Amino acid sequence: MNYSKKYDTRIPEISERIHEFLREKHLTGQVEHEFQTRDPNMPTGWAILTVDTSDPMLQGELNGFISNLEKLNAAQSGCLGQLVS
Repeated sequence: MNYSKKYDTRIPEISERIHEFLREKHLTGQVEHEFQTRDPNMPTGWAILTVDTSDPMLQGELNGFISNLEKLNAAQSGCLGQLVS
């Protein structure tokens, strides 16, 4: 069973930190960037990470890790207050 998670590539550190996490856990993953349907050379800013693991604890850890990176970025950019209100 594969783990898949869509994430925002417009967050500068997220891809780097995800790859660090995978290296620490001795995992390999594949990242597929999404592109505009009208212009296949124009990225949408989203990617899908796929990791070959059936370990539900590791999948939960990956979900939490990526979600925390996204929340930290939102808080740093001031968007978190807008999302809450």
